[in-house]
Amino acid sequence: MRTFTSLFIAVLFSFTLSAQVVVINSPSSLEGAYMWETGFGADLTTDIWTGNLQFVDDGTAAPTEGCNDLINDLTGDIAIVDRGACEFGLKSLNAEMAGAIAVVICNNVAGGPIPMGGGAVGDQVTIPAIMLSLEDCNTIRMEMDNDNLVNMTIGNLVFDNDISTSIRGIQVPLTGTVPANQIGAINDLGGLLTPAVNVANNGLLDANNIVGTATINFTPTGGSSSQVYQESVTETLIPIDTSAIIFMPDYDYSGSEEGVYDITYTIAADEPDELIFDNEVSTSFTVSNNAFSKAQWDVANNRPQQNIGFTIAGGGPIEMIAGFHIPAGEGFRIDSCQFQCSTNNETLEGIIIKANIYEWNDIDGDSSYQNDELTLVGINN
Repeated sequence: MRTFTSLFIAVLFSFTLSAQVVVINSPSSLEGAYMWETGFGADLTTDIWTGNLQFVDDGTAAPTEGCNDLINDLTGDIAIVDRGACEFGLKSLNAEMAGAIAVVICNNVAGGPIPMGGGAVGDQVTIPAIMLSLEDCNTIRMEMDNDNLVNMTIGNLVFDNDISTSIRGIQVPLTGTVPANQIGAINDLGGLLTPAVNVANNGLLDANNIVGTATINFTPTGGSSSQVYQESVTETLIPIDTSAIIFMPDYDYSGSEEGVYDITYTIAADEPDELIFDNEVSTSFTVSNNAFSKAQWDVANNRPQQNIGFTIAGGGPIEMIAGFHIPAGEGFRIDSCQFQCSTNNETLEGIIIKANIYEWNDIDGDSSYQNDELTLVGINN
């Protein structure tokens, strides 16, 4: 565990502690902070933007998708636009050209906002561009349909008491997707998970007696959920503009049954938190009839769900690498590689997709791959 712990700390302390929030000021029925994602446009840590929300109108059959020049004046307002049909960057640039001081893109898929790529013109956007969930946008839309003004603030708002965590600040099992019979040998750790959560103090005051709690619920295939783990650990003090990692006792999943293991991390301090939306994070890992996966599982197709995606402004080659470890892998072979891709083009013709397989020998034992540690052993177009 020693090598992993040092790597985990290095990763967690790299996160920015500056406050970045999206808050609705009025009407009272919508007041509070909201979960959001971004990916391009103005840096939210540099300023504060406040304005009334106004849906874009590009004069087409789908006017709120904002894929063409807008016909309504958004001067001084925060534009709200629906996801779909064109790139996020183009929607945002059209809103900026119509006078918007910021843009809110509404997801069209349930489950929360997603990180956005700017596409071909995203680097031209100078206003904040954020995404809200489909569910939150539907609530906002109902108020606006009733002719109620919705006033929003985006940016570097700082509160007295504000601790936070995120999906990038929690611990998950150390492996990717491997045959289920490898669980007990994973990374020579015996299938141990050390639940841990990184807590940042974004407030103006010190945070005292911060309690981190990890809860694991197991739902067997075809059965009902039950709690299999819950532990809490207290960190006495997290000073202003710092963060701390709270480690909990190990959970041994080496004998895991087939099903889904949901992990929920919660944090709380002595002082009531003024932005509670970022005090709980959930993830999961899955054991199927033949595989272990730290990603969510597509039961119908018996494979991991899509869990990552990349795009490059202006287009160009995209490369991603995913490592996995089969510690007792004698007699195994890789017979296929599956992934998904999407394009704004009408066809995939002419797009080259290549899969390379490398053997990785961790020569320096730092759990981070270097070019001289990789040997190409398989290739296919």
